[in-house]
Amino acid sequence: MYLPLLRKFKKNIKKYIIIGIILFSFSISFLLIRLNKNTEILERNKIIELCSNIKEDEDGIKKVQQPFFYIAALIYNNENILPQFSQELLDLIQILGRKNTYVSIFENGSQDKTKEMLSLLKEQLEERYIDHTITMETWKRDRREDRIGILARLRNKVLYKLSEFNENEDLVIKVIFLNDIYFRKEDILELIKTRSCKYDMACAMDFYFSFYDTWVTRDLNGESCTGIYPYFRDPQAQNALRRNEPFNVYSCWNGVVVFDGKSIEDILFRKRTANECSASECLLVCRDLWSKNRTDIVLNPNVKVSYEPFWYWAHHTFMPVLNFFFGLFNNPQPSLKYAKIDNLEREVNPHNLDCKPR
Repeated sequence: MYLPLLRKFKKNIKKYIIIGIILFSFSISFLLIRLNKNTEILERNKIIELCSNIKEDEDGIKKVQQPFFYIAALIYNNENILPQFSQELLDLIQILGRKNTYVSIFENGSQDKTKEMLSLLKEQLEERYIDHTITMETWKRDRREDRIGILARLRNKVLYKLSEFNENEDLVIKVIFLNDIYFRKEDILELIKTRSCKYDMACAMDFYFSFYDTWVTRDLNGESCTGIYPYFRDPQAQNALRRNEPFNVYSCWNGVVVFDGKSIEDILFRKRTANECSASECLLVCRDLWSKNRTDIVLNPNVKVSYEPFWYWAHHTFMPVLNFFFGLFNNPQPSLKYAKIDNLEREVNPHNLDCKPR
């Protein structure tokens, strides 16, 4: 009785195996999609919980201010990183929430496929109904014009709509300012959550083989860093770095920063004045934050970004092991000539900063 059925089963066994594999694959895919969706919801709720603020009006009525994310970027000749950059940006917005996000990107004069790729990103943002402005221009830099002055002007341009969002008292604005970096969405989420979203400015660390942005970064003594671990001269910074804990610095940028929207709303990027040493617009914006007593500038060593995929991978895999050995032999010491900035008046004298021409 069962022999015909058995023969039929043996005859079609390959077909049944293929059907079973397909059904199993669909089941796994469905479970992974559900798991990923649940993870996104949990992450979004965590961000909202940490970054929300309770504000009391004149009548004593308490109101919850929800976080809103202004994502800004300057792009130039970046065809190598833009596919990954764009996808991670879209994935980040998926978690933060498209209604909680505005994207502002400025590009000019690229000679590769950057404009085409930004046009594609613009289409993807439109398909997802994400509010955005992507500006692409063709003007060429006047070689006589100061490079820092140009960059300052462009950074201000990409933030031109920030004041509109800051006027909304129902929102807590976080400004995510991205350089042309290789990153994962998890990096930006970690940076946003630094010290439970309580800071004026939070920075990542950026790398090739060595720590890259040593021109901008200064410790609380006003001293510059080295490119090799443990990077900082300040013993307190070194100790925090070894514990992978965020710590305060005088200035930083390092590929990506998150500003508190209110902290930055009345400050413009600028070039140096006559009595200031050669400095990036990114260092000078930190200086201006200090001058307004917005001194909670935090570097988060857990957030590591790069400008090439290999070095991103390296600093998330084997470089921490090498850094342990570097730390045994490299022990930078603070210079006695620099007074502690936190013992000075908040209007910091530029001569207390370590000038580092570039």
